[in-house]
Amino acid sequence: MSPLKVGSDDPPDAESRNRPGPTVIVLGDSHAGHLMPGLRRLQSTRPFTVHLMGWGACPPWGDVAWGNLALRGNEDCNERTAGNEKSLQEIRPDIVVLAGFWREYEHAERVGETIEFLNGIGVRRVVIIGTVPFWREPPQLQLF
Repeated sequence: MSPLKVGSDDPPDAESRNRPGPTVIVLGDSHAGHLMPGLRRLQSTRPFTVHLMGWGACPPWGDVAWGNLALRGNEDCNERTAGNEKSLQEIRPDIVVLAGFWREYEHAERVGETIEFLNGIGVRRVVIIGTVPFWREPPQLQLF
């Protein structure tokens, strides 16, 4: 395992730190990717395999996109959901971390459908992470 570069908290994406142990899938929209640097760093102290399974601008229940995007109701979200569900059934992860820009989704309560699906394929633990910090204006401007 190569050491981290000076000033870097995030190992490069190409640097695999996966080792035998529990399989962790980070599942969500583009905001789920924010968790990957910390999980990769944690791999230096604990053996596990982690993979990001992104949904783009789609929530993890398929049929609606976030906010006022033109994608709302787009078949792309349904196709991603079906493909990811098939992959999840094949991988059979031990842990799934759900993360997203929750405040922008209509019907966020539908995340329960995803949890039921995950439990149904034998996922032992589902962790839901709240939305990453969001500022309507750059925080530097709010300091003045």
